[in-house]
Amino acid sequence: MFAIAKRPHYANYEVLCNALSARVIDYSQAEIYALRNSEMKKEELERVLAAQHEVSYEKFAMRWLQLKALDRVESAILKKDIIVAAQDLVVRER
Repeated sequence: MFAIAKRPHYANYEVLCNALSARVIDYSQAEIYALRNSEMKKEELERVLAAQHEVSYEKFAMRWLQLKALDRVESAILKKDIIVAAQDLVVRER
């Protein structure tokens, strides 16, 4: 059998923790897909594996864009906090 985890880093960590603590690993709730790679072309199999790969270029670029968006949101929140603090100061001085 060949298993592809949705989040390989998490799955590997969980498997490692369970293996070292001598716990039984329950795969009954896991989504397991049977790939018939003998019926697939090499390119098709590579596309399937690349789609599940956590550190592909596309996923790295997507995470980078998400981080940039979070930075913009954080900056907007900080600017709003500064404006609200300045308005409170003006109200207190009156």
